[in-house]
Amino acid sequence: NATKWEKIETLFAPDPAVDPQLSTAHGTGKLFRTIYKSPVGATLENGVYADGTMFVKELEKNINGDIGDLAGSTTVMIKENGEWRYIKLNPALTEIEAMGTPQANEVNSVGGCIGCHSQAKSDYDFTFAPSIAEIDMDKNLDEINPAYRVSSNYTLIDTVKGQDPAGTLFGSVHGLDKDLFRKVYKHQLSPKLNGEYPVGTVFVKELNLPDEADASKAGSLTGPLTIMLKRESGADETNNWEYFMTNEDRSAIVLQGMSSNPNVSPENNVSGCISCHAIAQSRDINNDYIFKTTPPANATPAVVTPPATTTPVAVEAPDALLRGAEIVERVGCSATFCHGQKLNGIGGNGYNIASRSSDFIKAELTKFKSGARDGGTMPGIAGILTAEEIDILSQYVPTVK
Repeated sequence: NATKWEKIETLFAPDPAVDPQLSTAHGTGKLFRTIYKSPVGATLENGVYADGTMFVKELEKNINGDIGDLAGSTTVMIKENGEWRYIKLNPALTEIEAMGTPQANEVNSVGGCIGCHSQAKSDYDFTFAPSIAEIDMDKNLDEINPAYRVSSNYTLIDTVKGQDPAGTLFGSVHGLDKDLFRKVYKHQLSPKLNGEYPVGTVFVKELNLPDEADASKAGSLTGPLTIMLKRESGADETNNWEYFMTNEDRSAIVLQGMSSNPNVSPENNVSGCISCHAIAQSRDINNDYIFKTTPPANATPAVVTPPATTTPVAVEAPDALLRGAEIVERVGCSATFCHGQKLNGIGGNGYNIASRSSDFIKAELTKFKSGARDGGTMPGIAGILTAEEIDILSQYVPTVK
């Protein structure tokens, strides 16, 4: 009865219990492991689960990055009369291969289950805590700061020197100083499925001062951390990503929220994160709101096509108004942290562009697109616009009232 079960998590990796004797139970290879709990809402009370609580862990095949059929044994824990009963089912789920409690074996031996789960904290009732997806960031910041720098679960995926593209919008959060380094770490146990990162994926961006001995290398931490965490549910329009920012000394979360969370107060609003990362999604649906990493230093430079000098594409006025509104919405011009709903800068951190002429709008967007002008997220936004879209916006923006 699916209504009585809660899916705790799906992980992709060898199970921590990789002793050869447990290989069929836990899977020594890289399989998906999905854990369910029943009844729904069963919670720890003073470090103890109530009788009737059940955990089921099943293994699934990896089919080109997607979850396939069951593979290997399914393992079960049931709380009865104040103690856990451990059960191992064969891969076909037709018979019990082993079953017992810490007091007695009923079918073969469950000593491996008991020996492993005895390593779990007793105040978690001998079950292992779920993955990062369940973390309350406000209370568990120490699990990310600074453990990610040495944890095997986090991978350093990018190091960039220079001002963050969002620096002029968010100040010290992203780093205005062109001499700072930005390091991005990723926690991701499962592969991307259909272009989306799995629940529990975490991205952490830190700022580093130049190393005192070698300014070409990153040195000590400085300023806030920015964090993205993939939740089970939340902001549907941003694929369930939740955004966090710490204070300057990285000791506490000061900004947090999902774009559709009505409980996030205005001072803790993170719509700027959302509108910026929506640009990544608009470039490629497989980006899952994450910007691609910086190309290696030895990569072949991209060919930048200079802005067209030909006569602008003529666009009928009614069509320009309709398409202009669509472009503004798609790239996030009217977001809270950008130019505001009426593009007049009120409610946002961007400039008043609604009062500007068509020639001005076109000239500025062209400069941003070509790289001739820097300015926060604008080079990235203009970079995804075609010459025709720039022409449409130059006609549309001055009409916004």
